[in-house]
Amino acid sequence: MLFADADDFFADNAIDIFNEYIDSEKYLLHTNYNTIYSDTLEKANRNKQHSYIIQKSST
Repeated sequence: MLFADADDFFADNAIDIFNEYIDSEKYLLHTNYNTIYSDTLEKANRNKQHSYIIQKSST
């Protein structure tokens, strides 16, 4: 199951990344992500805190 809403879109290599885990026995998989402003497509930084948490929890 993949959660995405109407304004989400995926990196060109997203399917390759998902396929790396297709046979995983993990119950829940979190991935890092990039954020942009939808009106300008400029890079945003809303992902910084989430990325930090993911990195800390995977060590």
